[in-house]
Amino acid sequence: MIKHNIYLALFMVTIVFPACSKKSSSSTNPTVTTTDSATIATGSILYTVQVLSGSDLGTAKTTQNGLGGAVVTTNQNGTIHNDTTDASGLATFSLDSGVIAVTVSANGFTSLNYLAQLGGSGHYNATMALLFPLNGAGTATISGNVFATLNQTSTSTVQFAPDGTGINAYIDVSNPINFVNVTSGEGTILKVAYQNAAFRTTVSGGSYTLTVPALVNGLPMIVQGDDFTYNVQVTATTFTRQVFSGASYSVSCKSGRNIVQDIHY
Repeated sequence: MIKHNIYLALFMVTIVFPACSKKSSSSTNPTVTTTDSATIATGSILYTVQVLSGSDLGTAKTTQNGLGGAVVTTNQNGTIHNDTTDASGLATFSLDSGVIAVTVSANGFTSLNYLAQLGGSGHYNATMALLFPLNGAGTATISGNVFATLNQTSTSTVQFAPDGTGINAYIDVSNPINFVNVTSGEGTILKVAYQNAAFRTTVSGGSYTLTVPALVNGLPMIVQGDDFTYNVQVTATTFTRQVFSGASYSVSCKSGRNIVQDIHY
């Protein structure tokens, strides 16, 4: 029986691990990079990943439902293993101490890549990995107007960016503790990146709307408009080519909400 209680304290939320163990199997190389991997020290580590859906977090639950059917792939110095999470969201591997690259994916969710440091005082390491649904429950919308002064001779105080201007949003991973446990020594997260987690739309009639992942307590997202050029009218007969650069805005996206974020050039 695996002593999951050894590493329960590693998680940001209260998680109950059933006693279980699963074998990993060989697979093809995932799209992860191992260039940051350190020299692996000898030592067997029982490494468990619990995959959670972001739509479950921030509720009043005392335990969180794991995401079953997610594929977890580890790459340690070129040795590839993968496993599919069980109904509790658990995948377990027997690995060496050292740095590993991990990819976690599930249909209808963002994919997560991360580097973790295995080792520490015990032989049980664990990581909680958080994936976000791409539609339906657990998402939010961001919408707003997009302002830009394109005609300096106009008496109108409200002018909008041209139709077709791109608006982008992506998950802000500058603070990894929002997505994975970042304890020291036993499954420490070194780097985090999300795939298929960049969202894009275009301005239409001076406004935009994006559907993005969310958390009940707010998922940090960055919203930014594309740079564009425009022949700005400066007098009745004079036009000057001008480059408009979009500012970045930090937005906290809460599940089921519409967040209004205007963009100013």
